[in-house]
Amino acid sequence: MRTVEIPKWNAYGVLPPFNEEHPTSFERSPYLVNLEDVIERFGTSGKRKSLLENFLRFRNRIHNAGLMSGFQWLNGSFLENVDANEHREPDDIDVVTESAVKPLASAIGI
Repeated sequence: MRTVEIPKWNAYGVLPPFNEEHPTSFERSPYLVNLEDVIERFGTSGKRKSLLENFLRFRNRIHNAGLMSGFQWLNGSFLENVDANEHREPDDIDVVTESAVKPLASAIGI
């Protein structure tokens, strides 16, 4: 898995859709990043850390439900600089989870 560094927010307080200096590089949205990098970059306040803890609980629950592979897209104000631009903290993390699950029949060998 080839990951990239999470870019800095642009002048609008959002992650840029691509690297303007290298527009054909892998540095483009959706950014393929490590979970540790997301935690380090966006866990900058008590509220943000709490949202990340809930996100990790959610990941644990879907893992325990049998979803072992896939990917997640994160979006919304959690990934924006609303702290500075709107003088507030994000209320949630928008998450889309994509995972393939084996049908029950093949899971039990039918």
